[in-house]
Amino acid sequence: MSQLSHTRLVLMSLLLATLLAACTPVSCSKQSKDFITKMEALFDDWDDSTNLASHTARIALSPVIAQMQSIRRQVNDLKAPQCAKHVQDELMAYMDKSIESYTAFMDNDSGKADRLAQEAAGLFEKFIKDFMELKYGNDVTAPPKPNAPPLPPTTIPGTPTPEGWTRHETPRLILWLPATWTTLEVDQGDLNELFAEFQAHNPDLAGIIGGPESLQGVYLWAFDNTGADPTINNLNIRRTELGSSQGADMALLVGSIVGQYRQLGFDVEETLANLNIGGFPAARIAYSFAMTNSAGQAITAKGYQYLVAAGANLWILSYTLDPALATTVLPVIEQSAQSFQAK
Repeated sequence: MSQLSHTRLVLMSLLLATLLAACTPVSCSKQSKDFITKMEALFDDWDDSTNLASHTARIALSPVIAQMQSIRRQVNDLKAPQCAKHVQDELMAYMDKSIESYTAFMDNDSGKADRLAQEAAGLFEKFIKDFMELKYGNDVTAPPKPNAPPLPPTTIPGTPTPEGWTRHETPRLILWLPATWTTLEVDQGDLNELFAEFQAHNPDLAGIIGGPESLQGVYLWAFDNTGADPTINNLNIRRTELGSSQGADMALLVGSIVGQYRQLGFDVEETLANLNIGGFPAARIAYSFAMTNSAGQAITAKGYQYLVAAGANLWILSYTLDPALATTVLPVIEQSAQSFQAK
């Protein structure tokens, strides 16, 4: 069972919104410093345990679950400042639901295990958003603005609408992708109904998404079906508010994010902050990170995240791909990103 194997992907997709909308008072972040350090250490242990559980046979899960329960008790024993108590409670709720899911799986009740895993995914997203707000609060600072004049915008090379591609249009965006990609266009209506319909036709792809809770704040999911592993080769698009109709200084925005990504274990390889996509200021962050593929193997995946500042909104296009396919897939990603239009 590969329950929640995309933990770091969720972290990546949520961190941007948290950094941009952080509202936790600095005093709470500072007084919670020791609590945050201890919680991060325990969460690393928890992540190791869940990865182990994902690759353990049912009959051998009992000691792994016991280890997860031990970590949960240690989280409960932490002394959290009152202003951070809700974050501790959210982490324990997520852990409880995860333990219940693995226990159901061990008891050969796969249906219950999957349902609980989806509930755990929703609880995890709530926890990690609040935890990032607690940790960084208003302490997130960008590097000083350089004195040199900004470089002119660079347009990503590539034809945005090559032959054999499909135009995807929703009420909020337009994007072109190869016709071989399977998409889920999210209109923020009834997410349960939307996910159920997608799951009925694409059960494996729905398993990668996790559940309807994972559609919150997402406007499009897409998966490469050309024989590549869709667990690795996919795209999701999110939107968050910049807080200003004047857009953003992309160099400052990227500079304020990269350090936090590295703390999450991502190897940031390249940043471009002077792009232009759809007539708006844009940037790209290239990185690599550890994940588990559909065969249960630990691999290093590559990611390309495009940030598009469209008025008061920041659009976040997160492409993930298998490094072995980078030579052929990267041009596809660049063409697709360049075709993006915000409405």
